[in-house]
Amino acid sequence: MRYVGLSYVRKKNPGLREKDNLVFLKQDEVEKKSINQNLKKQLWLVRLRSLINGKKYLEALSYLKSIPLPSLKLSSKRVYEEDGAEIVYGLMQKSYMDANYSRAVRVWEVYSDKYLAKVSQDPYINFLVGKSYLRLGLTKSFERLMKRFSNIDGLPKRTFPEWVERDTSYNKKNMRNELLALNKYQSGSWDDLLDLTKKMTILDFPKLNLYRGYASYKKKNYNNSIKSFENFIIGKKNELPLNTDEMGDLLVGYSESLYEKGRLEKFRRIADALVKELELKVKDGGEKLSGAIERIEYLYIETIAGMSKPDFGKVESRIKGFLKKFPISIYDGRLQYLLGKNLIKNFKTKEAEEVLKKLVSDEGVSSYIKELAKSELSELMLNRRNL
Repeated sequence: MRYVGLSYVRKKNPGLREKDNLVFLKQDEVEKKSINQNLKKQLWLVRLRSLINGKKYLEALSYLKSIPLPSLKLSSKRVYEEDGAEIVYGLMQKSYMDANYSRAVRVWEVYSDKYLAKVSQDPYINFLVGKSYLRLGLTKSFERLMKRFSNIDGLPKRTFPEWVERDTSYNKKNMRNELLALNKYQSGSWDDLLDLTKKMTILDFPKLNLYRGYASYKKKNYNNSIKSFENFIIGKKNELPLNTDEMGDLLVGYSESLYEKGRLEKFRRIADALVKELELKVKDGGEKLSGAIERIEYLYIETIAGMSKPDFGKVESRIKGFLKKFPISIYDGRLQYLLGKNLIKNFKTKEAEEVLKKLVSDEGVSSYIKELAKSELSELMLNRRNL
């Protein structure tokens, strides 16, 4: 147990070699019978902290519930409860970064009395809760939290170990300004959001350029949104942690601004790289980024299909890949039409006819797309007769 505690629990980022040491925490039947109460408590603690350090917060919470805390002495019980505060802190932080706002709020409300009293005066945890309330549209809960947030004076005194890494790049003023900006963003008050950012500096609000970019993009002021997004991306503040919603909004806003301004060569270069990077993040659990991938990939296909000398094979491959990846998409009809048109140009007339006929008979496709498909189909038939 001591070896696991030293090699895994106390290591900041344990690797596979350290994880292999967790096997020493398993007990056979003989050991289960012979272990005394003190060793049993030590084993519970090492197992619990190994789950926390491995960022397995849900498992850690379940394991903590299985420990008979009421039967322990007050001093021992307090140790586990303090670790419980770390578990809840980590779970809330992970929930927010994954854009799982309902779980973040639920954890806060269920465990705030039992465990979070230890960290309830931490500005950052209140910051995450406030942002989650806003994302869920719970404005009254947000207003109550803002009153409490104003009364928090700095960081709470620590009386127990920190197992969950804290974000130290923000101070209380930064957090308050971001909450005010997010409130404007969620309500769609783009002019108010821009006015708010004009009263601040980067030191006051590290995500200043990010939110200026959001507001300018929503107002269709694409030159300003490009400038603001690029200032954020290349600036030192781009190291600030963004959750999946913030990342998706940034990448869609930036790439679509380039597309709308006709900076297509730069858009294609950036979009292709972004899609590949985002797909890796989705594999790692960032499912909410799928919407950003869908939008950027669609715009990319539009640009390569609209080139004066398109690569027909590439267009066909990207469209078919998109339709396989997103079987239910708002861009389905438009891309089916582009696929049929591309197949005709690439002399794959039989497949083109099948695609266009299917499109025309599809009741879920808009009348405008159907008319375009009928036009292509009619021209295909006429050319075939002439031949």
